[in-house]
Amino acid sequence: MPQRIYTIGTPVNPILQFIYFLLGAVLLIGAILMGAVILAIALAGAVIIGVIVWIRIWWFKRKLPPQAKNAAANKEASGAADVLEVEYTVIEERDDTR
Repeated sequence: MPQRIYTIGTPVNPILQFIYFLLGAVLLIGAILMGAVILAIALAGAVIIGVIVWIRIWWFKRKLPPQAKNAAANKEASGAADVLEVEYTVIEERDDTR
């Protein structure tokens, strides 16, 4: 009894070729749509986490005591938060003509 050799390749029958083409197109479109759904879910999750973090920061700022609020407002209004005023004495001047 002769053995049959089964090979997977492009079918010779044009009807099967068309069916394979349609099946491949449906699978490709399904993969693209599934990727879009997963991306949309990931972006929605990022937006939700961002809103939760923003609400938490707003909640903590709301709970600050009045002195801390005034200090933060003064620091933002002055624009120069880390300016240190000092007095100094020049001991010796450098000669820049050399």
